[in-house]
Amino acid sequence: MKNLLILTSRYPHNNDSLQGLFVYFQVEELRKHFEKIVVLSSTPYVPSFFTRWMQPKRKLDSLAKDYDYGNVSVHFQKYIFAISDSI
Repeated sequence: MKNLLILTSRYPHNNDSLQGLFVYFQVEELRKHFEKIVVLSSTPYVPSFFTRWMQPKRKLDSLAKDYDYGNVSVHFQKYIFAISDSI
């Protein structure tokens, strides 16, 4: 049984299908050679009140949901986004 874990900061999701395409195309080739591939992508956890201060592309990242296709399982790991006065 050959499994592969991929850690990335960007991967396509339902709200932004163009981000992380480089990694996506690599996974498409690798999935032919592995029984199971798990992709962990980091995305910010942001309460909806704070999204008004985020860049537009990061707002979409905060809406990403886990999904599966074929033998690939994609999980978006949420991290805390703190707003500082240096932004």
